[in-house]
Amino acid sequence: MEEKYAICMAGTTHFDPVWLWTWDEAMASIRSTLRSALERMKEEPEFIYSFSCPPVFEWIKHTDPALFNEICRKVKDGKWELVEGWWVQPDCHVASGESYVRHGLHGQRYLQDHFGMRSRSCFNTDSFGHNIMLPQILKKAGIDYYVFGRPSESEMKLPGPLFRWQSPDGSAVLAYRCGGDGANSFSTALDQDAYEAGKRLQTLGHDVLMLYGVSNHGGAPTKKSMQQINSLIMDSRKGFDVTYTRVDRYFDRQRDRDMPSVNDELMVTAFGVFSNHTEIKKNNRIAEYALLSAEKAASLVKIVYGEPYPKDRLMPCWRDLLFNQFHDIIGGACIKSAYFDARNLHGRVIQGASEVLHFSLQCMTKDIDTAKEGFPVVVWNLNAFDVSVPIEAELQWAWEFDWYKGPLTIAGSDGTAIPNQIIKEHSVLPGFRSRFVFAADIPSFGYRTFFVRQEKQPDPFEAKMKADHTALESGKYRIKICRKTGCIESIVDRVTGRIVCADAAKPVVRADAGDTWAFNVQGYGEVSGSFRLISSELLENGPIRSVIRTKAAFGSSVIEQDIVLYADKDIIEGRFKVFWREQHKVLKLSFDPLIADPDVTASVPYGSIKRQNDAREMPVGEWLDVSEKSRGVSVIGDSFFAYDVTGAVISMTVLRSPIHGHLTWQDPIDPDAAYDYVDQGVREGKWRLIFHDGDWRQAKIPQQAALFNNPVITVNEANHTGTGPCDRSFVRIDGKSSILTVCKESEEQEDLVMRLVEYAGRHDHVKIEMRPLKAFELSMEPWEIKTLLLKKNTAEIKEVNLLEE
Repeated sequence: MEEKYAICMAGTTHFDPVWLWTWDEAMASIRSTLRSALERMKEEPEFIYSFSCPPVFEWIKHTDPALFNEICRKVKDGKWELVEGWWVQPDCHVASGESYVRHGLHGQRYLQDHFGMRSRSCFNTDSFGHNIMLPQILKKAGIDYYVFGRPSESEMKLPGPLFRWQSPDGSAVLAYRCGGDGANSFSTALDQDAYEAGKRLQTLGHDVLMLYGVSNHGGAPTKKSMQQINSLIMDSRKGFDVTYTRVDRYFDRQRDRDMPSVNDELMVTAFGVFSNHTEIKKNNRIAEYALLSAEKAASLVKIVYGEPYPKDRLMPCWRDLLFNQFHDIIGGACIKSAYFDARNLHGRVIQGASEVLHFSLQCMTKDIDTAKEGFPVVVWNLNAFDVSVPIEAELQWAWEFDWYKGPLTIAGSDGTAIPNQIIKEHSVLPGFRSRFVFAADIPSFGYRTFFVRQEKQPDPFEAKMKADHTALESGKYRIKICRKTGCIESIVDRVTGRIVCADAAKPVVRADAGDTWAFNVQGYGEVSGSFRLISSELLENGPIRSVIRTKAAFGSSVIEQDIVLYADKDIIEGRFKVFWREQHKVLKLSFDPLIADPDVTASVPYGSIKRQNDAREMPVGEWLDVSEKSRGVSVIGDSFFAYDVTGAVISMTVLRSPIHGHLTWQDPIDPDAAYDYVDQGVREGKWRLIFHDGDWRQAKIPQQAALFNNPVITVNEANHTGTGPCDRSFVRIDGKSSILTVCKESEEQEDLVMRLVEYAGRHDHVKIEMRPLKAFELSMEPWEIKTLLLKKNTAEIKEVNLLEE
């Protein structure tokens, strides 16, 4: 006898706290929605409402405590299911891996603190794709079930609506795609859609989950929809069961069934959100690193001095950051006024984190023995690996000291002189301050102190590089500037004589007929024309680096690019400033590494993925690599969030300029209307090229990308005696392919939490030395995210999950 499958009806609300409205309007709407859901419970005893969103609950708690208390009672009674275990429904490409960890940590802790239980599921029904590392992050946060809506059936073929979704490490969750091949979601004709879904049940071989309610601006399941469900339940001829359900109950019924596995990212084709509103995406990354650095610095102060860890300051910063990662906000899909609020929220996060960071650093630098000749500059490296980097710093002269415009000498704490180069200070008041750049080694998770003196450095240190306004040359590379576009015409490896890159940082403008999401197009259009070089000048030339600044124009827009070549570092960098006035166009910077049929690897949150070389616009994290067997090149950026690769040509998306909040489903664009366009005005960013032998793993590209986005920090100290050494490393990691990403105090106690990530897909044996605490060793599995807890009182180390348990 054939099994009789069921259509399981889950009442919910897909709610956008910000989209075509701002958060204050949404707050009023969701109050009404939640009240309506409670009314439905009175009208229909079998009705269960599946909804949770911690920031929304906070709104309710502050504006209507009685409503919040009634929700708590219904949760306890089992009539209100806490179905979303994350803080919000975020975009799942732009943020760092650690942000998705914190969505689970803060989301689950909030539910536990206020309702006495957690969620076993995560709803991401409207997010624009889902990265390959999420199953591991979900599973280790106590989440077994994942419900999503995008990619739709037309965007990505899956073996069915229900499957086991697996990360590269082997972690898996049960995933369900709502809508399409299962059953329509948020339908106004539930009965018709249910009969259609019923025809597919025997073929699918499992029950179907059908979401009903109202979407986006709010709205609880309606009386009409519940009448339709009750009619379906009473229909004895339909050949399938219909039942009200909780989401976790639906999955519990399916978990022992034989079902297919999917070991891939879930990728949408609507690519607009990957690069809309680059400012908000860039601010997110700045805020993420600011918080992680603040946690590390505060942990050091707690370990070394026993000072209290500032949980009460850091927790609201994290929660503000997580709110801004809501998929429509960080996806650039909202109305223009919503980004005024988003900027302010990022500002609150960055300022709060910066205060914790610098209070902590200067708590330690005040005790360094800086009683030596010269002005002390303490350089901090909060990455858990040694770095050898160019460092920029700036010192104040007047009025504490005499005005000074002369040369400088820099020495380490042992008196050894280090070459430096005077560069333009940020102000325009010569003699008031001095700015300089020098290259030095900074220890892992520690600092090094340098002393700056007002005197001429040794003559050998003054040797300049070979450079003019058209070319730069170091011992390693020769760079030639294109006299037509202002890009890099060629990069030559002087050791081999090979051209390793052509047309690098070439600005390319293409037509973009897409709406905000690019729902209506398959890709960008043809090239719209070329930038025309206006000027090229040699901006800097000295013993450390040379810089050429080019300026080029296209239409009503201008791009300034600084091409930077370092004398003794295999580093080529670029800084760009775009003055953008175009509409319905996309701007890219392209790089041609002259590699035939390369492998393309893109960074994703807490991992990477090998992708097809098919010219498709795709999201990217901090780095992108194209390689052949013997060599490759990586592009690292602080403002690139999407790319395409055609042949071997890498095109990093700088910005696109659709209309804010524009969907092509409705009326066509009015040619006489005044619209708000995305990314108008000034946009700035940086990139770095790394040429390497072998593949990206050998070059440790994830480490280099982390350093580029989380550079060293300088603290200008005073001269004073102290008990602290001038140079110090607090944490050292000895491993081939594992990186320490987090060092913080645990949420529950005063224990220390450390998180490591294996980034190369290999087994790794890691030795960790923590000064002054202890040293220990551990093994990392391929692609593993491992969390360690160091007990405060016993110094015992144990592995915990992402909820720190």
